[in-house]
Amino acid sequence: GQIDKNLAYARRALKHSAMLREAPFASHMIYPFILNDSLPTERSRGFEIEAAWLETCDLVAVYEDLGISKGMARTIDKALGLAKTVVYRKIGK
Repeated sequence: GQIDKNLAYARRALKHSAMLREAPFASHMIYPFILNDSLPTERSRGFEIEAAWLETCDLVAVYEDLGISKGMARTIDKALGLAKTVVYRKIGK
């Protein structure tokens, strides 16, 4: 279903970034395996960890072929607030 489609796209986006000689990081692909997204405290912790990563990055690449979710928009806003470079990319659905 949709989750499989999103995961396949995320893998392609990560590979695209890696091939550009970047060091991609996708919290939404890692933390759902260790944190329960349906528990508010664990979901909040995931956002806190992501915020820590945002502090250290040089660039936020937004792969937008499947649209921009509320979570992505939130991350973009945080990145811009930290004066990070945000680039929008399309690699095809």
